Formats: sequence, structure tokens, C-alpha cells
Amino acid sequence: MFSIGDKVKKITDGKIGTIKNSVLTSNGTKYQVQFENGEIIYLSDEILQKYEEIKSPLESFSNFQFSGIDDYRRVMSFQRLTGDLTNMFYSMDNTLTEYLPHQFLPVTKFLQSPEERILIADEVGLGKTVEAMYIWKELEARRNAKRLLVVCPAALREKWKRDMENLFGIHAKIVKADELLETFHLIEKNVNREQFAYICSIESIRTKKNDSYDNIGNLNRAFEEFASNYNAYAFDLVIIDEAHYLRNRETANFKTSVRLRDITESLVLLSATPIQTGSENLYSIMNLLSPERFENELTFDYMLKKDSIFVKFANCLQRPSSTTEDFDNLLKENSFSNQDDNELIQEIMENKDEIFASNEKRMQYSEDLRGQVFYNNLFNRTRRRFVFENTSKRRPFAVEFDLSSNEMDIYQRVIKLIREMSRGHSEIMTFALIARQRQMASCLPAAFKEWFQKYKEQDFYISEEESFEASEFENEDDEESSNQKIYKDLKPFYLKIGEEFTDVRFEDIKKHDSKYNKFLESIKTLLEQAPKEKIIVFSFFRGTNEYLEERLREDGINAVAIKGGMGSLKDDFLEEFRTNDSINILISSEVGSEGLDLQFASVEYNYDLPWNPMRLEQRIGRIDRIGQKADVLRIYNLCCQNTIEDRILERLYERVKIFENSIGDMEDIVGQPIQDLALEILDPELTDEDRKEKAEQKIQVLINQRMMNNRLEEESGVLTEYRDMVLNSIEIAKTNKRCIDSVERIFVIRDFLKNYFPGTSFCQDKDNINNYVIELSNEGVFSFRDFRREVHLTKLTSIDSGECVLSFAPNNSSKRRRNLEIADLDHPIFDWIKWIISKNEIKSTGCSALTLSPFDGLKEGAYVYYIQKWQKEDVERSSELKYFVISVTNNRILDENISEKIMNTAITKASTLVNTEIRIPDFEPYFNSAQELINHAWKKFEEFEVNCKRRSKFLYSKQVEFVNFTAEKKIEAIKRAIETLKFEGKKQSVINMNEKRINKIKRERNLKLDELSKNQLDVPSVIDIGIGILIVE
Repeated sequence: MFSIGDKVKKITDGKIGTIKNSVLTSNGTKYQVQFENGEIIYLSDEILQKYEEIKSPLESFSNFQFSGIDDYRRVMSFQRLTGDLTNMFYSMDNTLTEYLPHQFLPVTKFLQSPEERILIADEVGLGKTVEAMYIWKELEARRNAKRLLVVCPAALREKWKRDMENLFGIHAKIVKADELLETFHLIEKNVNREQFAYICSIESIRTKKNDSYDNIGNLNRAFEEFASNYNAYAFDLVIIDEAHYLRNRETANFKTSVRLRDITESLVLLSATPIQTGSENLYSIMNLLSPERFENELTFDYMLKKDSIFVKFANCLQRPSSTTEDFDNLLKENSFSNQDDNELIQEIMENKDEIFASNEKRMQYSEDLRGQVFYNNLFNRTRRRFVFENTSKRRPFAVEFDLSSNEMDIYQRVIKLIREMSRGHSEIMTFALIARQRQMASCLPAAFKEWFQKYKEQDFYISEEESFEASEFENEDDEESSNQKIYKDLKPFYLKIGEEFTDVRFEDIKKHDSKYNKFLESIKTLLEQAPKEKIIVFSFFRGTNEYLEERLREDGINAVAIKGGMGSLKDDFLEEFRTNDSINILISSEVGSEGLDLQFASVEYNYDLPWNPMRLEQRIGRIDRIGQKADVLRIYNLCCQNTIEDRILERLYERVKIFENSIGDMEDIVGQPIQDLALEILDPELTDEDRKEKAEQKIQVLINQRMMNNRLEEESGVLTEYRDMVLNSIEIAKTNKRCIDSVERIFVIRDFLKNYFPGTSFCQDKDNINNYVIELSNEGVFSFRDFRREVHLTKLTSIDSGECVLSFAPNNSSKRRRNLEIADLDHPIFDWIKWIISKNEIKSTGCSALTLSPFDGLKEGAYVYYIQKWQKEDVERSSELKYFVISVTNNRILDENISEKIMNTAITKASTLVNTEIRIPDFEPYFNSAQELINHAWKKFEEFEVNCKRRSKFLYSKQVEFVNFTAEKKIEAIKRAIETLKFEGKKQSVINMNEKRINKIKRERNLKLDELSKNQLDVPSVIDIGIGILIVE
């Protein structure tokens, strides 16, 4: 029946082998078969059938040639491991972080962005650091990213280093310009060799006027030269934290960030400070992310206003009370005349009754409308109320006090001096003087102690933290020379303090400190009620914090103080405060607390109130963040009743309700009026009554604005249905196993080693079931070392140096055990697997017969499954596996989410269906169900194709409009310049040069339009991945 050399398949388990010999016995002929795994056995012809090489899964199915679970796992795991699936989360279940669905929203947007760039502007406390590192883990798994650079304020470097190590097992190094420059030269020599995770401060690499020939200047020149001379990227990902300091395009911060952008493949900007849409700020950030798309501010503003209609439509659909009439009225009110050209709007109009009757459809179309905004896939802002239905309530308490007559006399004399000195000075100098006034309001004794010391020592040097204290307002002027100029100009202030306040003695004002005495009384009352209470005390000034620490210690209250520049010592202090019940108080400045997670405390004292509302939000955000268990956060604010400054500030914050609610998108609105108010308080031409009147006017304006914002938020309402829809999309990804869990990772390694390197040992550790001991065969060791040399592997691993232990379920103690390696997806073994398979792919049929136990959503019975891969490569690229399952019993096609869950569960839970021909004597019902399922899948793809074409058409028209508008505005400006030149009688050569510029702009426009036209021709594609039978029993 069979000849030597024939390919055969074993009917019972689907194994494929080759006939090597035959023996005639009394019971018939026995055939010697060598299987693909090297096994050689004798089998009778009853359980063998001739195997014909099949080219596709559908051919295998039609010819009843089924493989088993190994083939299915191999096909699916390879597809999932390659890293090109945009709806997979390779960072999910692959780190030591707690799973929170909202933290994968920016990951989704980033993966869909063709530029691989994004601004994450989530509110304080939602985990932007974790979101950024998820993106890095995705890049490591997807394209073997090697070089990460995190740029942040100096005060946040240790926080980044700690989080990267504790949550992601990444051992990052803090570097300065000299070491980064040294590494950069190595990258220039061999761009593929260097691997690192670096953290540096923006202050240490931004170039200033006097940096021309030092390491910083050389580093920035190296950035520029690399961008000009190399086609490759120096960094795989650059993360820039506190990106709101990049809003001013004239600062060194922005210019250095531009240089980094030009030499990194991917870019992530982080900011807790909202960047208002419609402002120059947003354009600056969007231009930094994608200068190709946002090259012209005028065009950006035009597109922003034009696209605002889509946000209004989306809000209308989300609002529970909205009707179809409201939608129609919105069209009329906004003179929206292009609905015939916008297929999405047209579709909503045609089906509006059906859409408005369904919450689910309203939410889905609302999301589609938001997707029409031209910067949508580059921007993510998550609000706390969007993520959490029940958050801790903020409850403010005023701790009021009066200055004594002596304190008041000193206070008023200083105020008079500051007002006189502010006459005729620049705004930046006036703010520096305001800082002195605020320093005195913060703590009178501490202020005079510092001022007297500066006068005595004639020391006007500005430290990094004092620079931060110099102004509570915009801190974007990052030129060192301006800070030195401020302190040079402040010298007369310190001289006058030393000369005119000789009657003020530090010990006297310390002994009779009305503010501290009231603070101490409040603290003692609170601790009497709760002796173990953890209390955070904030002050803006370092001197105030040192004073408070000393006074509390003198009064028998244990406190620790943290400040900028402490390094790892800050972590030790924080841990002692958290765990030691005898320490009740943590004293911190803004610089000291940046990046700290203090959610284990629920009481905060503001010893002084900052004038910048975002800094107040940052303070509260230290305790009001993920992990806070308290129902109520108590916020105590020290307020002086007999100074106009404190009364105005208290009234402002109280009436605008900043203490009770997150400031959210009010920051840009509140900031400028408060800044103006601070200037007016120092205006020597105004009386106190004038100041009160002006303050009341500004407060009323802000109250009205807050009310308007609240109304708009309610209208755009984050409805429960909308929140559920967005967050459920992430939950579905987790439930449906769009991540590679530990069981699948173990299978991938075991299957790979069995097929490629037989003789390798891969066994469960006898001491820990989550660990596996691997010892490569000699052939495996040689192969891994070849891989190490070819890809210049620098990741630490002992996999080719004898026995190695891999941990598949690590915890915080795992990474501290010696000789243990965490087997996440960026472990070198997975890079090696992909490297080997790319050179010599394992053969698979893609057609299997499986059996699986029933579970929720999957009943007993016979099913046919079909899996396709849908891809599109236009502006919004995607690559997704699509799963389809049909019941053979009743020909009912299962829900797509259920189908996906079933088939991904099968990777780790299913078994081979043994004796397929016996178990399925009648194949016709299965074949018919498969035909129906295939037709259904193609119908779904056609719908997908239509939506892609609609979206592509919309984006194409948007980009064409963008290009034409930009070109026309440039041409109009040049034409006006030509008319002026002619009127002034300028040379014809100058006029001709400008006319050539017009022709050049037209040529560039035509080239861009041609390129866009070609890109529009890209259409989605389909690949058959697998088909087969599933018996659930």
C-alpha cells in the first residue's frame, strides 16, 4: 500500500512522517515510520493514510487532513509572538504592575499612530509613568527595541529609576551630558550595537548661551549632526516627562527636545498639566510630535476650529437627554454643509432613529466622531472621573490665625518695601519680589533668617531649588542668565532688609510665631484623635520646611523632611515615615515631593498656599491617586485673617472650589487671572479696597468660567455607558487573552526547543512550580552564541552558560534572587526564537482537530473555527487576528468576542482530537458549516473594507485640505510681499526670486498631493491563518 519514501499521516494524532522500511508479519504489513520529531516506530496500514503536501489551511480542511494541538499552538503562538498585531498587548501580564484598564488606552493610540508618537496628558495620579513604560515594553517585544532615553526634571530622576526597576525589572542608569555624549559617539560608530536604558534631567542636556563649547553644547551639536548624516535612529524611544515646560518654542527645553525628536524612532510626551485645545500651547506640542503634519500654526488653528464640530456631534450623542432634533439643530447652527462629503455624518443622518434608540450605538458613533479630529491619535487625556465612579472626596478645612501687632508691623514694612522696589521693573523681576512676599507669608521667622544670612554673607548664589522658588508662576524661562540677573537685581532688597530691619530678631519672632502656634494646636488636636495618623505637610519654601522640622522636634513631635537633591536617601526617609508608627509627619516642598506616591496618607496640611493652582493640584495629587483607600481626604489650609494677600487667595480657592475638585481643564483658565491678581496686589498705586474690588471681579470671572466648564463636562458627560464602552475594550482584550501569558510562553519555549534543539532540558523547578530550569544542548549553545554575536546582544543572560532558571510568574522578591531570570517577552530567549524561526520556519498545516472542555459561553457540541488576519497600512495601520466559530449542530455563528476567547483559550487548554476519522464519520455537516462560516467572515471583512475606505477617504480629504490651505496661505503672503516690493520700486531680481518661491511651493504641494493620492490606493488585505474542528465535551 505504501512505498519507502512516502509521506504518511498517523490518523490517531495527526503526526506526519516518512516510510523508511516495511516488514511483512502474520497480521499484515508493518511500516517503519520516522516522524518529524525524530521518533521511529512500526505501525500498521490501518492507522496510516497517505499524506499529500497541502499549501493552505482551507485545502487541508477540504481534504480532511487535520493536525493536532501542537500544530494549532505553533501557528497561533507564532502569529501572536511576531509582534505585528496592533490589538495585542505584549505588555499586559508581562510586568510587576497592578492591572488597571485605563493605562492601556494610550498604548492603543500609540500603536495605531503611524508616527509612533503621542502626548499623554492624564490627570495627576493616574499612572503616566506606567503608561509610558507599557509602550516601551511593547516596543521591546514588537521590534526588539534596545535604546531608551527618559528625560525629566532633575527632581524626578530617582523616581523614574525606582519605578522602572521595581515595576518593570529595568535597571536604568542616571546619566549627565558627558556620559550621554560618550554613548552617543559609540552609537555613531555602530548604531545596532549599543543597548541601554538611560535617565537624564532636561536641565543637564539643554543648551544655554554659555554652553557652546562644553559637553552640553557638544551633545546638542552631535544630535544635529546625527539627524543630518544618518538614516538610522539613535534612540528607539525617548520619553519626555513634564512636557508642559515645552510649550514655549523659544526656550532651550523646546529646542533640545526638537533635536531629540529628530533622532528617535518613537516619542512619548507626558504632562499632568492640561494643555488647552485651541491654544498656541497645543500647537507647539503637536508640532514637536509631528512637524510633518503640523508645520503651520495658521493651518493648525483653521483645522482645529473646523474639526470642533465633530466634538460637538460626539457630545450630542453622549448626552442622555439629546434627541434627533438636537442633532439636526446642531447641523443647522454650525452651518455644516459638508455632510454629503462626510460618509460618517451621512450614515448617522440616515440611521439616526436607530442610533439614538441604542446607548451602545450612540457611544460607538460618538467614539467614531471623535476619531475624525485630525490630532486624535496623537493625544490622550484621561480624567479621574472617567476612570473611577467612586473617588475619595476632598474636604477642605481652614486653619485661621491673626498676626500679632509686632508681626503685622514687620509684615507691612516689608510689603511697603517690595511695592516701592517693584516700580518700573520688568514683570519677571516683579514676580521675584512677589516670591519674597510669599516667602514671608509662608513663614516670617524662616524668611528673615535666610534674608539676614544673605545680607551677612553677601551670598546671592542661586541654587537649583531656589531657582524653582524664584517664581510660583510659569517656570519656562530656562536660561540660567535670567535667574542670575534676578538675583543680582534682588541684591538691593537684601541690603535694605539688613540695614532697615535691625530691630527684628529671629529668636523673638520665632518665640511669638502666631502661624506656627496655630498649626501646632491643630496638629495636636488631630493626633489626640488618631495617634497613628500619617500627615503630609507642604510648604513652597525650603527654609520654611527646615524651620518646621526643627520646631516640631522641639515640641516632641516626630517628623521627617524631604527636599530636592536627596537622591536615594529620600526613599529611605519615605519608607521610615510609612512604616514607623512613631513618625506622624512628613514635611515636603514641591521639588521634594515630585513623583512621590503618598496614597497611604489621607491628611494634608498646606502651610502656605501657592499662587499657581496647578502646583496646589500637584500637592493634593500626591495623596489623591490610585491606591488611596480613604473615603475622605482632609486638606487643612493655614490662612492669615489680617493680611489681604492670604484672604484674597483663600477666598479665590474656596469659591472656585479648587480644594474639593480636581482642577482638570481649568488650569489654563485660572492661571493667567491669578498671575494678574498677584501683580495687582503689589501695585503701589492701589488701595486695599481697590485690591479687594479687583480680586472680587477676577474671582467672579473664574466662578463663571468654572460653572461653564462644569456644564460642558456634564453635557459631554462621561456617561457610564461611554466609560464602560472604552474601558471594556481593554477588559475584552484581557479576557480574550490578547496577551501572551506564562502558560503560552512556557509552551512556546518547550515546542521550539523540542523541534529545533532536541536534547535540551527544560523542566519545572522542584522548589518552585513557577520556575523552569533550562540547559541547552551543545547545538543550542552554539546557536545562541551565533545569535548573540549577530545581533550584538548585551542583555544579561546565562542561558548559554550552563544551567539557567527562568521565572514565569515573578513577584517583587523574584528579581532579587541570584541566578534567576524573569522570562517576560523581552527576555533574549524569545528574541532568539524569532531569529531562528525567521531563518527556518517550522512547517504547519494551519488545520487542526481539537477537543476542549466547556466553559462560560461555550456549550458542549461540535464546532468549526476559522481564523483570518486582517491588515491595513494607511494612516491608521492595523493588523488583527479575527476569530469565527460556528456550531455544527444548529449552524449558529457565535459572537466574535466569544469566538476569540474560545480560540485563544484553546492555545493552552485544548487537546488533540484523537481518531478523527472515527469521531467524525460524516464530514458533510462540518464542511457545510465551514462554507457558511467562511462566507460570514468575508462578509465581515467587506464591511471592514468599506469602513476603512470611508476612513481613508475622510483622512485623504482632510490632508489634501491641510496641504492646499497651507500652500495658499504661504502663496498669498508672498504675493503681498511682491506687491509691496513693486510699490517700493525694488529690483526685478528680488521680485523674480519671490516668484520662484511661489513656484517652489506649488511644486512641493503637487508632490505631497501625488503622494497622498498614492497612499489612498492602499487597501486592507486578508491572510488565512487557520481552520479546523473543535469538539467541546
